[in-house]
Amino acid sequence: MTLLVTRARTEADALVATLRRRGVAALAAPCLEYSTLPVNLDRWRGHDADLLITSPRAVGAVPALDPAWRLLALAPETRRGLEDAGLRVDLSMRGGAAELASAARAGPVLHLTSNLGGDEVRRVRPDAWVYPAYITACPESLPAPVLEAVKAPYELLFFSPSAVRHLEHLLPGALAAAQRVWWFGDTTRVELAARGITGVPWKEDLAVAALGPAANQTG
Repeated sequence: MTLLVTRARTEADALVATLRRRGVAALAAPCLEYSTLPVNLDRWRGHDADLLITSPRAVGAVPALDPAWRLLALAPETRRGLEDAGLRVDLSMRGGAAELASAARAGPVLHLTSNLGGDEVRRVRPDAWVYPAYITACPESLPAPVLEAVKAPYELLFFSPSAVRHLEHLLPGALAAAQRVWWFGDTTRVELAARGITGVPWKEDLAVAALGPAANQTG
């Protein structure tokens, strides 16, 4: 059984390589493309503002920090990206953007995210200022190996609601035809549920048990 990983190309390739080393027949099916945007936060200098960074893709848009700002990062990957860029991280946590927003101080909350993001933070902090730091786009097509893979039984792995929508655009009906759908993140779960898909929360060890060598030996 092939597991189609619908992340952006670089991220999909890295995860596919890890899964293949563990015996899972994974294949990159990039359903996302990104490009960065300039962000200007000069108006907030001198204010006790909290900057929320919920994706490593927004790291490049973070300006030099004002001493009055706190930097809040979601997930270890985002924290590592910020620290590798020489930026201090005041708070890092797992979970979702809403949890990170709940940890922000009273006062200005600045969320650097995708051009499609911000809703989850605004549900918790309606006063948040959302700054697009990168554009999320749909690729023109999927690689030929993916088009071949969907002719046989396959499973899908999603890390974002955008990837769900883009796959439906690129391969109409592929979502409903999947043997199983794995998801990561509450917004992804909600997007799938709206399409009638329950799916399974993504855990690498669980996927390896379900799709790896031991599962293939037992049929």
